[in-house]
Amino acid sequence: MTQRPDEQTESAAVPRATKVLVGGDVTVDWNLARQSLHADASPGGGARASWQRGGAALLGDLIRGAADGMPGEPVSVCAPEGPGDRPVAPDDVRHNHSYAVWSRFGVEVGDRARPSVWRVASFLGVDPARTSGGVDEERRRVTDEAV
Repeated sequence: MTQRPDEQTESAAVPRATKVLVGGDVTVDWNLARQSLHADASPGGGARASWQRGGAALLGDLIRGAADGMPGEPVSVCAPEGPGDRPVAPDDVRHNHSYAVWSRFGVEVGDRARPSVWRVASFLGVDPARTSGGVDEERRRVTDEAV
């Protein structure tokens, strides 16, 4: 039987989701921001620390963000969740922790006269997790979700 161009089968009418499986280690990225303050402020300028999900969890977030609103097939991203929005301490042994110092830079590299963008000034390293904790469970969840 020949199908006319204006007819669609039921399976053709329902778009298939593309699955993206993200694997890898999750880190808790500690961002240490240095900012110059006025001359009357404390010596050394100001500093602030904040954290975000990193590694494979951050990559999953970036892929989801890029795929949102794209035309065509929907995209399903299976990625490790990591700590989510739960507060994490720098000494939490269940997670890998990475540390970087961020500073203000000019838009053009080397132009410090007009600071306008944040960039990593110095990567300080990674403190590996001391226990596998929920890592194996998280890997199983992502793998099961992808199938």
